[in-house]
Amino acid sequence: MRAALSTFALIAAVAFAQERCDAPYPNVFCNTTEILAFESYDCSPYHIFIARGSDEPYPGRPGNISREICTRIGKDDCTFENIEYPAKSTAWGKEEWCKSETQGQTNGRAQMEGYAQKCPNSKLIMTGLSQGAAVIQTILAGGGGKVFECEQAQAPALNAATGSKSKRRTSRSPP
Repeated sequence: MRAALSTFALIAAVAFAQERCDAPYPNVFCNTTEILAFESYDCSPYHIFIARGSDEPYPGRPGNISREICTRIGKDDCTFENIEYPAKSTAWGKEEWCKSETQGQTNGRAQMEGYAQKCPNSKLIMTGLSQGAAVIQTILAGGGGKVFECEQAQAPALNAATGSKSKRRTSRSPP
């Protein structure tokens, strides 16, 4: 089942990669009732952490993927929450992307560790798009250094106990 979910998430990510949910007439909606029905902070067997792309509203395009994953798993067994961060692109200033990503990986790590402590039997799934993919990667592996025209501080990787419960799916597009 894991392989099927990973394959499905990859296909969904590619299918939605070019659509913007914040466009004036989007084909992909980010905050529909069908997507938001899975948003919860309660314990569930599978819990998805969503890191939206630069300048997208919550939950961003990864909300569509999360809805599909949760629909396949089942409403009673799957939930999601947004990683809380500004998701600002370099259009806001050359330092803003680094500030935003740093806040995202700091908040995301804390959210995941808190959830794993509260819900030790849950499997954690991470999905991110664009800047959100960078957030997810930094949470999992740590990082830092020069990005675009800014410098990120070094960040630690997610602790092994929390990381062993995580499944990663990221897709990248330009910021």
